[in-house]
Amino acid sequence: MIKQKITTDKMIVMSLFSSISLLLMYLNFSLPIFPSFLKIDLADLPILLLGIIYNPKIAVLASLTKNILHIPFSTSLGIGEFINFLISIFYTYSFFVLSKKMNIKPAFIINILLTCSFALLINLYIMFPLYECFLNIKMDSIITFSSNINPFISNIKTYLLFIIFPFNLIKFSLVSILAYLIYPKLKLFLIKNIY
Repeated sequence: MIKQKITTDKMIVMSLFSSISLLLMYLNFSLPIFPSFLKIDLADLPILLLGIIYNPKIAVLASLTKNILHIPFSTSLGIGEFINFLISIFYTYSFFVLSKKMNIKPAFIINILLTCSFALLINLYIMFPLYECFLNIKMDSIITFSSNINPFISNIKTYLLFIIFPFNLIKFSLVSILAYLIYPKLKLFLIKNIY
């Protein structure tokens, strides 16, 4: 009975965090230093918190739920959601592994850098080919558009280095800082109200 209650509580918290994450996907904003199609959101914050509180497996389910629910409103035929899911679970899992081996602050910092590097590979080898194949969006047009904002952009390597990497660096730094500040209070709240 106790085991069943814990499982039910986890599912309730997971559903709540998935809903909050989905809402945060819509509360996005762009920065003038990046192309307008790149939007920063904090949707990974509830997913990471869920992974810290329970385990990464529940965080994966929450991220999957969030992205599936967002597909009907997608402008990328679900490609953006698929990429979001891959990066989100990498971010959560790698933090979980790092936090077991070191203090939480360096774990956050190393995890941000690892996730930004992983995002470069995902963009280069998965997202760009899928966009070209299914959406007929050519990389050349993205580079040309981006070069109007950042004159350092001249090819795919400079696009990844000066657009994708700093974009994810800002995004995951924000998420990590907020997670670091929120987690202790959230853990205390859950202990008092659920456990």
